[in-house]
Amino acid sequence: AVPMAKGPVELIVYDLHVSAEQFFFSDQILPDRQSAIPLLKKEIKGMQNVAIAFPDEGSLKRFEEDFKGYPLILCYKHRQGSERKVIIVEGDPWGKNVVIVDDLSLTAGTMVECAKVMRTGEAESVSGFVTHGVFHHQSWKRITPLLFDNFWVTDSYPTAFSLEGVARFKILSLTHDLFRV
Repeated sequence: AVPMAKGPVELIVYDLHVSAEQFFFSDQILPDRQSAIPLLKKEIKGMQNVAIAFPDEGSLKRFEEDFKGYPLILCYKHRQGSERKVIIVEGDPWGKNVVIVDDLSLTAGTMVECAKVMRTGEAESVSGFVTHGVFHHQSWKRITPLLFDNFWVTDSYPTAFSLEGVARFKILSLTHDLFRV
């Protein structure tokens, strides 16, 4: 429900999972599409030999423009029931500090399988980033130090607050600059 106003209400949305969602809003709501990628880019700015990995074509299409100048790695994800099989279809993680980028993680399954493939491909380090870390049933616990050196997640979903202070996780605030007085 959106409160009545004299004109359309502006709604800020970050990294929409499906671009068509912007058309789901009525004329009384103007979606202001934003991205959390600038927050991640600040985090990786000082890292050397970084490659950006995408767990599927959807993430590549959504974010590839944001990572021009970085080597890109594209994975293919095949689901069979609750099982996921991930393979690298483009790029090479060997010797790179790989950052796996996605918009949403419900169970961490895809991120975990992607990290395993990067480790098998002899990445120097593997980190992850999701804008919306839902992590149903505490599935964030699957993001272990054996797979991920760092994992960044925004505060767009309440789960993030339970990750504050947990090793490997760093919470990037979408609201910090919005509400600073």
